[in-house]
Amino acid sequence: MSAPDTGGLKSLAEAALARLATGDGLGALQLFTQILQQDPGLAEAFFGAGLALEMMANDEGAAASFRHAVELAPGLADAHGALAALAAKQHRWEQVRPSAERALALCPGQPAASIALAQLELHASRPEKAVAQLQPVIDGRLAAPLQKAQALRLSGEAVDRQGRPGEAFARYAASARIFRDLYVGECAGPEPMAGLDLCQSLARQYAAADGALWTPAAGAHRPPAAGHVFLLGFPRSGTTLLEQALAGHGDIVALEEHPTLAPVIDAYLDPPVGVGALAQMDAADADRWREVYWSRVRQLGVEPQGKVFVDKQPFYSLWLPLIGKLFPDAKIIVARRDPRDVVFSCFRNPFKMTPVTYELMDLERGAALYVAATQIIDLFMARAGNPVFVYRHEDLVQDFDGTLRRLCAFLGLEWSDAMTDFAVTAARRNIRTPSADQVRRGLNRDGLGVWKRHAASLAPVLPLLEPLAQRFGYAV
Repeated sequence: MSAPDTGGLKSLAEAALARLATGDGLGALQLFTQILQQDPGLAEAFFGAGLALEMMANDEGAAASFRHAVELAPGLADAHGALAALAAKQHRWEQVRPSAERALALCPGQPAASIALAQLELHASRPEKAVAQLQPVIDGRLAAPLQKAQALRLSGEAVDRQGRPGEAFARYAASARIFRDLYVGECAGPEPMAGLDLCQSLARQYAAADGALWTPAAGAHRPPAAGHVFLLGFPRSGTTLLEQALAGHGDIVALEEHPTLAPVIDAYLDPPVGVGALAQMDAADADRWREVYWSRVRQLGVEPQGKVFVDKQPFYSLWLPLIGKLFPDAKIIVARRDPRDVVFSCFRNPFKMTPVTYELMDLERGAALYVAATQIIDLFMARAGNPVFVYRHEDLVQDFDGTLRRLCAFLGLEWSDAMTDFAVTAARRNIRTPSADQVRRGLNRDGLGVWKRHAASLAPVLPLLEPLAQRFGYAV
């Protein structure tokens, strides 16, 4: 057997790390696999493959890869830290401390281990210990920028729990600045178009468009699902809680935040935005795009045949005229929550960065994005023919059964007691949003009215948000 080509392995490793840095988990995994084919005993390659698998939402595969790395190299601190971080992510709290302490014994201040222990302390309601655990990550030189951002956000949550909202907000803002600095080149425009600019351009063009934009496209396509539902609104508006509850119903299949409409969005509304082609979509094209849509749904592991299919994607609110054009019979659920809670929650809970979610890391641009998205929803409700159900997150929290019964009636379904076990449903599903931890804890009021204790810090955006809050029935 020939010896591994060390020069070639180094080049492959550099390329794999570059793929990880850009979020290309699949590309990184393919390169790490090539490395392991040449040197199957290289612990660092198993560690890298684990990071790639976790990026691809394959947590079981990631854990196996990390474990193999520490078996090959027990002194690999980063792999022990990764196991601790993964255990915290999965709420396997009993597994966090052993892996984290092993990592820290090997490398004092190891960032992933320190962050995992802080999450454990927060889970155990010991915020002061969480702050102490996180400060070396924030002040030290070992952490990558995204790890510092996570540490700042978690320490903000910890001091928030200690009743220091001003200090907490400063930490949330520092975390958000890291995201903005890291992703400014790929998310702030002009190429691709900045998210706020895109949303405001869409809102203006939708408002100015004639009736052709709002007229459903003809065609002979028959959907495979017994019912078709889009659940949208805005991130942090309660869409995850509602989707998990609906997913418990035996007659519903649900899909959480996958780009089912991406090809047709790219074809008709990709920046620079122009809605003319969408308005004139003919029957042949419409049928073709409908087939593409249902094919993607199945590729994502959901069989809609004979079921009510719920496609949950908050930012599909931006593309509502396209939904109405292709799927005039689809029912639309619009999730609402106090706009002040929504914008603040988005600001302090970062998402995977895109030109649109990037805007949420700036308080004022995030608030303006919320206003523009609401304008699009308002236009759709006034001009399109799709049935729409508007629900408030606070109503679901305060009257869970009553709100869901009204929603079942809207969907044409009988009530199912299984929907009340949404925490169990959530525990067995791979939730990809910042709401995952809250949903898995079960029904709670923790997130209601959080904005109030940060009102002084939110003052610059309240004039934008309070008129909408008042219109939606919230006290001002």
